[in-house]
Amino acid sequence: MEKITIIIEKSADYYDAYAENCDGIYGAGETIEDTMKNVLKGMELFINSREKKDLPAILQDEYTIEYQFDTQSFPN
Repeated sequence: MEKITIIIEKSADYYDAYAENCDGIYGAGETIEDTMKNVLKGMELFINSREKKDLPAILQDEYTIEYQFDTQSFPN
Protein backbone atom coordinates (compact mmCIF):
# COMPACT_ATOMS: atom_id res chain seq x y z
CA MET A 1 0.00 0.00 0.00
CA GLU A 2 1.32 3.40 -0.99
CA LYS A 3 1.51 6.40 1.34
CA ILE A 4 0.70 9.96 0.27
CA THR A 5 2.55 12.49 2.40
CA ILE A 6 0.72 15.79 2.93
CA ILE A 7 2.88 18.68 4.12
CA ILE A 8 1.13 21.45 6.10
CA GLU A 9 2.83 24.85 6.28
CA LYS A 10 1.96 28.15 7.92
CA SER A 11 2.13 31.38 5.92
CA ALA A 12 1.46 34.90 7.15
CA ASP A 13 -2.31 34.66 6.53
CA TYR A 14 -3.31 30.98 6.40
CA TYR A 15 -2.17 27.37 6.38
CA ASP A 16 -1.50 25.58 3.14
CA ALA A 17 -0.95 21.94 2.26
CA TYR A 18 0.34 19.91 -0.64
CA ALA A 19 1.15 16.30 -1.39
CA GLU A 20 4.90 15.91 -1.25
CA ASN A 21 4.89 12.84 -3.48
CA CYS A 22 1.90 13.40 -5.78
CA ASP A 23 1.57 16.46 -8.02
CA GLY A 24 -1.83 18.16 -8.25
CA ILE A 25 -3.02 17.84 -4.64
CA TYR A 26 -3.30 21.12 -2.72
CA GLY A 27 -5.41 22.77 -0.03
CA ALA A 28 -5.49 25.77 2.29
CA GLY A 29 -7.46 27.10 5.23
CA GLU A 30 -7.57 29.43 8.19
CA THR A 31 -6.97 26.57 10.65
CA ILE A 32 -5.07 23.30 10.48
CA GLU A 33 -8.36 21.41 10.60
CA ASP A 34 -9.79 23.43 7.69
CA THR A 35 -6.61 22.86 5.73
CA MET A 36 -6.76 19.09 6.28
CA LYS A 37 -10.41 19.02 5.13
CA ASN A 38 -9.67 21.19 2.10
CA VAL A 39 -6.69 19.14 0.93
CA LEU A 40 -8.86 16.00 1.11
CA LYS A 41 -11.58 17.78 -0.87
CA GLY A 42 -8.95 18.87 -3.39
CA MET A 43 -7.75 15.29 -3.66
CA GLU A 44 -11.31 14.09 -4.22
CA LEU A 45 -11.84 16.66 -6.99
CA PHE A 46 -8.51 15.75 -8.55
CA ILE A 47 -9.34 12.03 -8.60
CA ASN A 48 -12.91 12.50 -9.81
CA SER A 49 -11.89 14.79 -12.66
CA ARG A 50 -9.73 12.15 -14.33
CA GLU A 51 -10.04 8.63 -15.57
CA LYS A 52 -8.22 6.09 -13.42
CA LYS A 53 -5.64 5.44 -16.14
CA ASP A 54 -4.77 9.16 -16.19
CA LEU A 55 -4.12 9.41 -12.45
CA PRO A 56 -0.63 9.35 -10.96
CA ALA A 57 0.33 5.74 -10.18
CA ILE A 58 0.16 6.34 -6.43
CA LEU A 59 -3.57 7.12 -6.73
CA GLN A 60 -4.47 4.15 -8.89
CA ASP A 61 -4.35 1.63 -6.04
CA GLU A 62 -4.96 1.70 -2.31
CA TYR A 63 -3.08 4.34 -0.34
CA THR A 64 -2.87 5.88 3.09
CA ILE A 65 -2.45 9.54 3.94
CA GLU A 66 0.16 10.84 6.37
CA TYR A 67 0.28 14.46 7.49
CA GLN A 68 3.57 16.14 8.29
CA PHE A 69 3.99 19.66 9.60
CA ASP A 70 6.65 22.04 8.37
CA THR A 71 7.38 23.24 11.89
CA GLN A 72 9.93 25.79 10.69
CA SER A 73 7.11 27.74 9.05
CA PHE A 74 5.09 27.92 12.30
CA PRO A 75 5.62 30.98 14.52
CA ASN A 76 7.54 30.48 17.76
